[in-house]
Amino acid sequence: WGEQMDLQEPLTCDWMDINQVLHEALTFMSADLFFKHHVSTDIELQQGLPKVYGNSLAFKHAFGVLLENAVDGMRNSSEGHLAVRTAAEGNVKVAIRSNGNSWSEEPGNSNNGSVASNFSGTESQRCLHFHSRLDLNLVHRILKAYGGTLHQENQPGQTVSTVSLPIRPESTVHT
Repeated sequence: WGEQMDLQEPLTCDWMDINQVLHEALTFMSADLFFKHHVSTDIELQQGLPKVYGNSLAFKHAFGVLLENAVDGMRNSSEGHLAVRTAAEGNVKVAIRSNGNSWSEEPGNSNNGSVASNFSGTESQRCLHFHSRLDLNLVHRILKAYGGTLHQENQPGQTVSTVSLPIRPESTVHT
């Protein structure tokens, strides 16, 4: 996601502003021509969120995958709509909502991070679906490493991905 992680170096963690991480991931998405020209956005990032502890590159990758997944679900429509919201509600919450159908799961089911699925379609659709599932599995692993969770709901014409990240007592100090 714009920067490459050096797998030889240990991941460095620090307190970070999730709104800034999301802003960078959304900026990177603007290179996608469908996103740039066919997706309207509604971005509401709560100011003054507590900082979250983790690796910013890992979080940028995780949110990038969720945004790409949302946009990919809208590609069959002429106009897409993407809403991104952050809030502090016991935890730092990030909600990504789109009017598309995510590749992540069958409508009405929650994603448990499993790569296996009974998806049918063309070979290229199955390949995209498989890679999307692998990416979502990685997102689950990244979030879990920092005490976070991902919940997804997919209904016909709407997909919502909600990330919850823990607020530690030290994170209430805004710098």
